[in-house]
Amino acid sequence: MKKLTKIGVFYDGSYFSIVSSYYMYRHERQSRISISGLHQFIKARVAREEAWDPKFVSVVEAHYFRGRFSTQQVAEREGGLYKERIWEDVLIKEGVTTHYLPMQPRFDSDGYGEKGIDVWLALECFELAQLKELDVVVLVCGDSDYLPLVKKLHRMGVRVAVLGWSFTYKTESGEEAGSRASQILMNEATYPLDMSAIVENMDSLPESEASAMKHFFVRRRAPHEEGQTGDDDAQAAVQDDDGWQLGTICNLLDGYGFITPAVGGENLFFHHTALVNGEFADLVRGQNVRYTIGVGTRGKDVAIEVRTQAAS
Repeated sequence: MKKLTKIGVFYDGSYFSIVSSYYMYRHERQSRISISGLHQFIKARVAREEAWDPKFVSVVEAHYFRGRFSTQQVAEREGGLYKERIWEDVLIKEGVTTHYLPMQPRFDSDGYGEKGIDVWLALECFELAQLKELDVVVLVCGDSDYLPLVKKLHRMGVRVAVLGWSFTYKTESGEEAGSRASQILMNEATYPLDMSAIVENMDSLPESEASAMKHFFVRRRAPHEEGQTGDDDAQAAVQDDDGWQLGTICNLLDGYGFITPAVGGENLFFHHTALVNGEFADLVRGQNVRYTIGVGTRGKDVAIEVRTQAAS
């Protein structure tokens, strides 16, 4: 009887969110990554790399690690709790165990950030690789902080696949943004997988992997209405010498939000890509920000660049 090749998949949740949001908001596919489809691809690719029968390759462990806002903080976002539960339902359905740590205030700027997630992921991964006798560990991450983990797993005889994405795009303000997987980390992996290239060339993949990639993305839902944007009266906001104006985030939705100018008036719409420092997921209602004004697609004033007040 053939031996089962056991795979453990470990997600850096923040990294996965950035990648999935890129395909949702910035890529022509305009779709999020499917956990089920990703696992299908992983099994097919590991079977090829290991030269093993796909029937005897299985994801036996899957774990998702991320910082988490308190219930009160999430409730301040319209539909926040509902959307969080929907995502957790997806993870539960696919057999992914969730691991959360409270988001911590940042001392160098406004907002919140993760603390200790990478350490927790590494410890859990290392322990489970031993307890479950995993043959292959798959890391969905891009940070070189995971390099010691990869080296430790190799010493145990565990093969490691790193799924890394590298991409860039232009924000509405013309600035370059994106993400790049650590080349040092990729070089250390047994199976370094450049997922950006794989996605762009999926038609040229072997049949089993190409078939799995057909389920790699979730079809995008109909977009929300943008709601009310600002009007000409919002021009009289408090303004820095460099043109940045002061306001407060009054609402956060799915990929966009609204800012109340410091002197009052109508709220200004801003898209998540307008944020020039930090991550959209770290913003909270009531947070002070600086912004610059431009004209949106509907001819109304909108915030085209947004940054936390401490970064001004």
